[in-house]
Amino acid sequence: MNQTRFLELLRKEEVLESENKSLYEVEKSEYSELTSYRIVLQEQIYYENRFQYIDLVKKCLDEEINCYEFQSDFVEIYQNDITALDKLIDKVSQYGIDSEMNFHTDSKIENFSSLLDDQLVPLCDFLADGLTEESFYHKLKFRLNLTIKQTLIIGNSIIPILTIKKKNKKKKTVVWRKIKVVMITY
Repeated sequence: MNQTRFLELLRKEEVLESENKSLYEVEKSEYSELTSYRIVLQEQIYYENRFQYIDLVKKCLDEEINCYEFQSDFVEIYQNDITALDKLIDKVSQYGIDSEMNFHTDSKIENFSSLLDDQLVPLCDFLADGLTEESFYHKLKFRLNLTIKQTLIIGNSIIPILTIKKKNKKKKTVVWRKIKVVMITY
């Protein structure tokens, strides 16, 4: 992420907004570039709070909370992350980028964001559309199973809530409730 360019685009957007114009109207490619930087920051915030999301999923699968509590708590965490993003962007816009800010991306961050945006957010929407509790739990298990099998989405981050049943030199078989996942170690 080019931090200097990000700051430049933020400031350009502010100037245009003060003139009742938008960056999108004036320069669509720069708007797209700025949006991609915002997405990087948003994904990073999700990843920094990953244990809140993981704990919430674990509580739901362990039936410590019902699907409606899951939905409510999930939306609250998610909205707090969006608010944190807005505050971070405002801070960068006002004060610039300080040395403590670490803007980066990697596959773990992108994959975790994908888990949230592509799997869990739509699931909460289905619940709002009248999905039964039983169907919700089934879809939650199915979506997580597919996601983990396809991309090893959470990698080491989910290990604390998994029970390792069998281990050998080439692979680990991990059981998370009734979801069986094979993870190859490197």
